[in-house]
Amino acid sequence: MNNLDWNVLKTIYEEKSLNKAAEKLLISQPSLTYRIKRIETEVGAKILTRHAGGVNFTPKGKIVLNYAIEMENRFNALRNQLQNESYQESISFKLGCSTVVSQRLLAPLLKLFQSQHPEIKVELITGSSTTRIPKLLHSGAIQIAIMRDNNVNWDECQHVLSEDAYGIFTSSPFPLKDLNKLSWIQSEGTRHTKSYRIFYDWWKRNFCDEPPESIIMVDTIEACLQMVSQGLGWTWATELHVHNHSELHFQSINDINGHPITRKTVLLYKDSQLSNPAVKAFIDCTLDYIKAFPL
Repeated sequence: MNNLDWNVLKTIYEEKSLNKAAEKLLISQPSLTYRIKRIETEVGAKILTRHAGGVNFTPKGKIVLNYAIEMENRFNALRNQLQNESYQESISFKLGCSTVVSQRLLAPLLKLFQSQHPEIKVELITGSSTTRIPKLLHSGAIQIAIMRDNNVNWDECQHVLSEDAYGIFTSSPFPLKDLNKLSWIQSEGTRHTKSYRIFYDWWKRNFCDEPPESIIMVDTIEACLQMVSQGLGWTWATELHVHNHSELHFQSINDINGHPITRKTVLLYKDSQLSNPAVKAFIDCTLDYIKAFPL
């Protein structure tokens, strides 16, 4: 167990509900349920029981909860002592994050990081994984990048945070073989990207023809999905967007060997940046968070 687990158990105790606890922690309920199962496996005991009004801690769960509260209090006391006994000047670093990833990952991650390291200031820049973020990383304008795919020729430190399937979004179940009967809603920003080449190759294999000309052209993927939700057509994107659009129907697409076509979310930085305590603290926090709450 670690400080993420302590916070999870404490929040569940305070809220008496998994739904409310997940909302307070800024994570999905499936992610919270996954973490609880991990804790139960680690301690070798069932810690929660469900009932109509929410959840209760089992007798063994109360022991685990008390341990978590004690450890969190001791950790906070240790941190406060270290901060009070040594002068710490304000430190900061610049983080670049793709717009799509920032909508799903950043809020809960930054909340956790700031609670652990209130002395560190994060200067956040968001933008395209294809253009803006890679340029900022190469130029040294940002110290850490979290982006979709590895669109840069990067031979230094990197970690894969998640891998999401590409697929087709429709407003209701619809056979992929009949997609050319519906309007294609396209994001203008994807027309000259690696992602579009992936989609183009898939379409050619399955329809033996050029992709249809877009009937509706918008400026972002989010706008595409809003159009799809109104039954105006279909669009293609990664499963990452299901998190915010559970009302839509998603069907993954496969490569020539029948395997799902996927896109990675990666964390990139230069090895030399690990000497910066603020950067190292954020990297460690991010990797711990991903282990606890997989995207």
